[in-house]
Amino acid sequence: MAATTDESGAIGAALGSAVPSPPASEAANAKDAEKLRFIEEMTSDVVVDSVQERVLAEILGRNAGAEYLSNCGLNGHTDCATFRAKVPVVSYDALQPYIQRIANGDRSPVLSRHPVSEFFTSSGTSAGECKLMPTVEDEHDRRQMLSSIFMAIMNLCCAACVPGTLTPRVTDASGTSAATTTGTSAATATGPDPDLSQFVRDECCNGDWAGIVTRIWPNTKYVDVIVTGAMAQYIPILRHYCGNLPLVSGTYGSSECYFGINLRPLCDPSEVAYTVMPNMGYFEFLPMDDEAAGDGKAASGKLVDLARVEAGRVYELVITTYAGLNRYCIGDVIRVAGFHNATPQFHVVRRKNVLLSIELDKTDEAELQRAVERASALLLRPRGASVAEYTSHTCTRGIPGHCVIYWELLVTGAAVDKETLDGCCLEMEEALSIVYRQSRVVDGSIGPLQIRVVRPGTFEELMDDAISRGASINQYKVPRCTTLPRIVELLDSYVVSSHSSPVLPHWTPVRRS
Repeated sequence: MAATTDESGAIGAALGSAVPSPPASEAANAKDAEKLRFIEEMTSDVVVDSVQERVLAEILGRNAGAEYLSNCGLNGHTDCATFRAKVPVVSYDALQPYIQRIANGDRSPVLSRHPVSEFFTSSGTSAGECKLMPTVEDEHDRRQMLSSIFMAIMNLCCAACVPGTLTPRVTDASGTSAATTTGTSAATATGPDPDLSQFVRDECCNGDWAGIVTRIWPNTKYVDVIVTGAMAQYIPILRHYCGNLPLVSGTYGSSECYFGINLRPLCDPSEVAYTVMPNMGYFEFLPMDDEAAGDGKAASGKLVDLARVEAGRVYELVITTYAGLNRYCIGDVIRVAGFHNATPQFHVVRRKNVLLSIELDKTDEAELQRAVERASALLLRPRGASVAEYTSHTCTRGIPGHCVIYWELLVTGAAVDKETLDGCCLEMEEALSIVYRQSRVVDGSIGPLQIRVVRPGTFEELMDDAISRGASINQYKVPRCTTLPRIVELLDSYVVSSHSSPVLPHWTPVRRS
């Protein structure tokens, strides 16, 4: 449910004047107003650069003498110029030996002079392998602060934090207090409720799952989900289960650092843009449309400051964190959508280096997702089926190599026939780049794209495998491309049918005048 023009205007006016809509109490009103003023202060024209300089100085000052910075030759300097001249832009591979030493019990100041309080594990989105990301104690406070700021914004919209109406049957004082505090209406502390249990059982067994969330939890105000980047594919199924409830993507972050906040939480998922909060870390941006940038190595002179990015351009985010990750490319590719005051707002485009490439073709995550969406429309129209999950792999065991797409289907009616699935293969090829189609049609250097349908539950097995190897269940996302032999073997063991493009895709040569 997108925010209307009136809603957006009201939100913008409230952010500008720091006057929220009437909350439950004057104390809450004052706290929300303070948080909204904080947003305006942090993003103002005269503050952004100074905040970023202060954050970098704090990070380098507290980590001075740490082994990594000493190896870079920083020698206690905390200014931006020396930092950029001495500290290289790196990927995880460069930091992994340092991080592994900490994980193995090294208590010396390896990356930071502050002790590592815990490790977060990355989602493994890029290739199915998880990364360990160190964090320090006060990072938790920064993340909590960002969440509390977002809740102040939500207080401006659709009364999202107003407690729901509790059923009169709940008489236990502690249960009433807990439920009204969290805004839920289903939780009770009075023991089993046979009538409620039967109601839930009936709703779940009648075969109609459309709007199930609002039927079981009628006081739900919104659904807090991530619907940007690779997660956008879940919007249709969320709409199916959640009805007209707003799908709210509130904050944006990673295992390394939280840094973005959505100032228009009721906007349509396709319009979500996150505003960078400059106090969360030190941020630089590597232009992705600059050939000299390459993979991010030896490109430090071309990085752009937070307040110097340009609207419409695409960048890879490079971060320096309090936990000791310095000039680290996190792999998120973003597009600058505009600005809130002097701070950029960005759309999430894709993960970097999630590619299918057989010859000269390069298919990134966004292009692959568009191709899957286009092909899956062939399933939806006549059959009512859809793609529940997918991943991909480049098969080069034979000549020519070809793309393999693994589909787990959600089938509500009759089984999908072979002709339709073969057509889906061709439809995917039609959606891929002109370079791919030229290699397919003219050069013959790429073989027919193949869709391998796997049995229901396969991607749950994939998740269980990742979690058993250390991935966090809260962070896990299905890798959209995998090169790991054990993952490919696991997927292939669950294949129930294989399909290939029946004919060549369309290709028209480019005519030069």
